[in-house]
Amino acid sequence: MRYGKLSFRVVWFSILILLLLLFSGCTSTVDSQLDDISSVLLSGDTISARNLLKSEYGDEWLTQQGDLIFNLDMGMLSHYAGLCEDSNKELSYAERRISEEYTESLAATGATFFANDNSKAYQGERYEDLYLNVFKSLNYQRLGDGREAMVEIRRAIDKIEALKRGYEIVSGRIFDEGKKLDVNAFNRIDIDTEFISSALVLYLGMVYSRGIEDYSSYSYCENMMDSTYSSQKDIYAFDMPGFLSSESYAYPEGKARLSFIAFSGMAPYKTEAIDAVDLDGGGTVKVAYPELSWHESQVSSVSVSVNGVEAFSLELLEDMDRVIEDIFSAKQAEVKEKAFIRSRNKIIAASVVTGITGDVAASFTLNGKKTTFSLGGILSAIIDNSESADVRGSHFIPSKAWAGGITLDEGVYDICFTYLDGNGNVVRSEEINDYAISADTVNLVESVYLK
Repeated sequence: MRYGKLSFRVVWFSILILLLLLFSGCTSTVDSQLDDISSVLLSGDTISARNLLKSEYGDEWLTQQGDLIFNLDMGMLSHYAGLCEDSNKELSYAERRISEEYTESLAATGATFFANDNSKAYQGERYEDLYLNVFKSLNYQRLGDGREAMVEIRRAIDKIEALKRGYEIVSGRIFDEGKKLDVNAFNRIDIDTEFISSALVLYLGMVYSRGIEDYSSYSYCENMMDSTYSSQKDIYAFDMPGFLSSESYAYPEGKARLSFIAFSGMAPYKTEAIDAVDLDGGGTVKVAYPELSWHESQVSSVSVSVNGVEAFSLELLEDMDRVIEDIFSAKQAEVKEKAFIRSRNKIIAASVVTGITGDVAASFTLNGKKTTFSLGGILSAIIDNSESADVRGSHFIPSKAWAGGITLDEGVYDICFTYLDGNGNVVRSEEINDYAISADTVNLVESVYLK
């Protein structure tokens, strides 16, 4: 048996294949496990849902999704299960990891424009970083620590203010990298968002600061509320809730404000989208990036009754889906441009290493028979196949936040949340009995139905 000699170019071509595969990264889905957990969670058995992730699927999720996502998901499930201390530990760990990964990404070198995002540790999304503080604050409130709850709200406010500054840094670096190649595939230089403040964060800030007698924080949150709705019409595409006009820092002696917060549905999840972008010299390059897909929810409205008295409707406080979509749109623009630059970098590197600049043919002889193949075509296919979107992310953030309030005499009350579909049919009810309210504490009742 006689083998023909492979050319120097083909040897380098083979080495390049291995390098591209190395940098391509790989992801595995946890769809079946997620379905199992979600099914148990939506049945109302929050403890079993948490234990299912922790005990049965924990090792697999840590391997496939990483410790950041695992702790985000565990933190949310622990919160729904009423395990507030566990939830705060898990969400705090995720918060530290997001901070570490974000700091590292800002300091990263040009290597970030060669390796796929899903070949690296998950960095977290800005909306995940924001909303984990919301649920940490709710944990502290349940634990009776209104001051620590308010600390988490201040952290959330600081993160929102820092959001644009971070995107400006990333946008500038991507633009500089694109200038080196004289490319800007999507004609995007500035990464921009409409999101400047969160009604959910501000409302919780009002509730907590009133309970701990922090007038300065209450005034700040109250004063920001109107502009939150009026200046972000694409995000808050509904009127400011009417109950906010009856919120006050203080109430008559013997009276207390009982506040309600309800969460429904599940936030959007990421799926892969693919664009074929034309190259200046001819041909196309594959650009893979994540996009959002939405869950359907049974819930169209939420009502509350107190001591069996006729129920009143809670009002939509924040469409968390819209906030997530707006924040994610900036990240998506960044990822798309970065993916294009990365593909161009791979093509340039391949051309330098192999000398292949077009549809170059190569051949070898096996058993006296000559076989010819296209190095350029194979190289292009390998570069395309080495590109895939990073669709990792947390799984149990809610979709909508509803709120309301009522002024009552100090005392003990039975409360019932009722979730209704678009036809007014009851899809779930939750009773919370013997809830004590007083004028000198945080009076906030929370309910969740994620379906």
